[in-house]
Amino acid sequence: MKPIKLTMQAFGPFAGKETIDFAALGRNPLFLINGPTGAGKSSILDAICFALYGHTTGAERDGTQMRCDHSDMSVLTEVTLEFELGTKRYYIRRVPVQERSKSRGEGTTTQPAEAQLKELDGTEEGRLIVSKSVGDATNEIKRLIGLGVEQFRQVMVLPQGKFRDLLMADSKEREVIFSQLFETHIYKKIENRLKEKAGGISREVAAHQSEVRGILQSADVSSEGQLDEELSDLKVQTATAKTQKDTADAAVKKAQKEKDEADALVKRFETLSTKQQEKNDKLKLADAIESKKAQLQRSEKAQAIYHVYASQNTEATKLTTLKTQWQKASETLVSARQEQEKAAAEKANATEAASALDGLKQEKAELDRLDKVNQELIQAQSVFANTQSASEKSQSSLAQKKVILEKLDEELKEKISLADKLNEKLELYTNAKLEHQMLQKKVEECQKRDQLKDRIEKGKALVDQAEKDRQVSHSDWEKAKQHTLKTEMRWHAGQANLLARQLREGEPCPVCGSAEHPNPAHGHDDDVVSKSDVEAARAAEAKWLKVLEEKKETLAKYSNLLEVLKSQLSDTESNLGSDASKTLDQLSKAYKDASLTIKELDSNRTQLQAQNTRMQQIRTEQSESKSELSRLEANANEAKQAATIAQSRLAQLQEQVPEKYRVSGALQTEIQMLSKQIEEIANRFQKAERDFQVSQSALDGAISTEKTLSEQLSDQKVQAEKAQTNWISSLGESDFENEQRFLSARLDAEEQRMLKASIDRYRSEMDSLSAVIKELETELADKAKPDISVLESVLSEATKSFKAADENWRVLEARFKQLGSLKDKLAEAHKKSEKLAKQYAVIGTLSDVANGNTGQKISLQRFVLSVLLEDVLIQASQRLQRMSKGRYQLVRKEDRAKGNKASGLDLEVEDGNTGKSRSVATLSGGESFMAALSLALGLSDVVQSYAGGIKLDTLFIDEGFGSLDMDSLDAAIQVLIDLQSTGRMIGIISHVTELKEQMALRVEVKSGNAGSHVSTVAA
Repeated sequence: MKPIKLTMQAFGPFAGKETIDFAALGRNPLFLINGPTGAGKSSILDAICFALYGHTTGAERDGTQMRCDHSDMSVLTEVTLEFELGTKRYYIRRVPVQERSKSRGEGTTTQPAEAQLKELDGTEEGRLIVSKSVGDATNEIKRLIGLGVEQFRQVMVLPQGKFRDLLMADSKEREVIFSQLFETHIYKKIENRLKEKAGGISREVAAHQSEVRGILQSADVSSEGQLDEELSDLKVQTATAKTQKDTADAAVKKAQKEKDEADALVKRFETLSTKQQEKNDKLKLADAIESKKAQLQRSEKAQAIYHVYASQNTEATKLTTLKTQWQKASETLVSARQEQEKAAAEKANATEAASALDGLKQEKAELDRLDKVNQELIQAQSVFANTQSASEKSQSSLAQKKVILEKLDEELKEKISLADKLNEKLELYTNAKLEHQMLQKKVEECQKRDQLKDRIEKGKALVDQAEKDRQVSHSDWEKAKQHTLKTEMRWHAGQANLLARQLREGEPCPVCGSAEHPNPAHGHDDDVVSKSDVEAARAAEAKWLKVLEEKKETLAKYSNLLEVLKSQLSDTESNLGSDASKTLDQLSKAYKDASLTIKELDSNRTQLQAQNTRMQQIRTEQSESKSELSRLEANANEAKQAATIAQSRLAQLQEQVPEKYRVSGALQTEIQMLSKQIEEIANRFQKAERDFQVSQSALDGAISTEKTLSEQLSDQKVQAEKAQTNWISSLGESDFENEQRFLSARLDAEEQRMLKASIDRYRSEMDSLSAVIKELETELADKAKPDISVLESVLSEATKSFKAADENWRVLEARFKQLGSLKDKLAEAHKKSEKLAKQYAVIGTLSDVANGNTGQKISLQRFVLSVLLEDVLIQASQRLQRMSKGRYQLVRKEDRAKGNKASGLDLEVEDGNTGKSRSVATLSGGESFMAALSLALGLSDVVQSYAGGIKLDTLFIDEGFGSLDMDSLDAAIQVLIDLQSTGRMIGIISHVTELKEQMALRVEVKSGNAGSHVSTVAA
């Protein structure tokens, strides 16, 4: 995360709106946040943290307590931050809960907390992610950055008084931070999954043991031997009962078949009787059907002449409609003639009034010309007054600029004299700087050499351990392989035993086809191996083979790493050259001596740079002042000439305006009166002309309409009379005496369809009944109706006998199956218990190791994090050694913590003066700051080196530099400069004067009685 622009309003000590443009400081700046105590330096970090998470860096105050007391109630407390994540930019705005002025009326109201988050994707508005929800914005920030507020405070912001927190954290606290940064949650999931699986297996073992006891109790037997004896007896009894049941079942089926055949014959006799009765009932409806046929015929005849009747009705209706339309058109024509006559009279009157328009327009044009002259006169008066004032100001500015130019000439002479003296002292600076840089590289190479030697020793130990692990895994795999072979052989033997039990003398063997079986396979049930046992053995073999491959990969990885380290050591010693035999202390002393020389010369160089900069500024100001002087002289002359011209023009314009129109408003009043009169006459003429055209058009339309309707009415009378004659002729030729009989005989299409369907349905039903009756009479001609009661009696006796035999067989079969099922369950339970015991031997051990229940009490995730911590400490120790002049380096504490306290991630400091390790809590304030700073920088390096890790490209440090001596301060600043060159943004809050002198990029915070203000210094 890298901040781009921060805006604070009514926040902390800032009463108004203050903006910090971090982009103005450069792409990856190292800058100082400077200002007096209480001005609001730390509030800048609070604002960044609040914008992202809604909390301040110190956690002592929340957002509701950050409102500035100097701000007006109408100004809303809010913070906005633009920041960069990789190649994307985001914008977030937060507003805390606060009291503000009501938008309407008096008093205050409570402003609720809100937050907006969006991605700046190049569009004007950006892509909105969160519109208002504070919680949603915080959760989305955690997802994007990969850190919660606590982790952000400890690895990206070192707040005032909090820089020791990450350094002093115990293993449990550091595990939370590191797991978030390195995304090692997968290992914690593995721990939990193994623990859950081991617990589940333990519970299943106990459940199976209880199940075996329950199986025997449910069979009401005391032992498995008693169970086998009862099963043998039941096998014979069940077979006998089955034979008796089958005999009784055959008798029942025979009796049932005879009764079913008799029932079917009786039903056919009953059906014949029913159908004969239905046919007699249908014959009674014959007269009604004939009546419907006659009605249908009359309707079809009426339908044949209905179109003539409909035509005469249609023509008569048209005639009536046209009569009505013609009468209305005649009335409209009379009204239109009256309106046209009125419009013609009004048009004549308006034309007479419009003849006076030309004279009025000429009079108004003259008044308009005088109005323009009057406006120009007012403007000329203003120009004259302005030119007079400008002339006086130009003369005053000219005198002031001459005085400033004389002072700049004197200051330039003084600066040139001082710069000549400083140049004499800096002749050796370039050579001293080159020597200093060479020594610095030698020291770094020497540190790298020593660290590589340590890592090579550790690498050798890792290779040896990996080889031992590989050998152990190979042995385990060989054992699993032999176990799989034995299990498969036992399974094949068991299958042969099961097949042998099914062989019968005289029946062919399914394997060899022989009908004789002189020597079948024999075996015990206890020796039978199931297919699942074989698959489990194969899975175990595959698992150990996979473990062996993993161990081989680990050995190869550590061997390759060792070779790389040896190659790096060779390159490092080659870079040292003739200094390869020197110790780090010897090179560090030479580097320190060169640093003192550079520091002394740097002071002179800085002073000279300041003098040269000021001289350049003076020369620039002289040049600008001379140009300004020339410009002011020209302006003064121009202003004087302009005043004279303006005065002359003013006199000319005054002569053109008559005396009566010079009074304010007189001319405008006259123009308005004439304009109104002209407008009224023109409007009246236009309206009269328009009304006349409308009335004439209406009259023409009315005449045309009346004529058309009159012609249509005459034609329609002829058509109506013709249609009436046709209908009378058609009715006379039909079978109907009059129109009333015709209308009563006619049926619509639906009524005709229903009559026809009724007639067809009657005919179809009669044909169907006749055919069925004929078929049944033929079928039953030579048969008699059977006696059902005798057959029912025989079936009842057979059924009773079957039920008794069936009940006896079912009781014996149920008991036999129950005991057989329980026998199978016991066998399955024994196998499953054995399988679970084998699983727990593997899963339980893995769970104990992964969850830190053995040995050093270090869990899987903490072990992985301890390896990552070693890498962090290597990077951190490089910087700590430089800042502590080679005395300190950070190491991981390998001793187990007391009791059940988590261990594996605790830190110690190795003191080069004593050669011993001790607690980081024993460091002084300045030493703790250097250690904490080194740890934060090392953590930043390692996190970014891992693919998929969180990108820590920003670091803010709030105070702590005041606890360092001058040498340590220089070393710390050099470390930060090196870090900045790798692409980090680093901000420092400090009162240390030396920092302000060394750092050109600054954010200045100035306090005042009405609140603080922020400015950026990027020179």
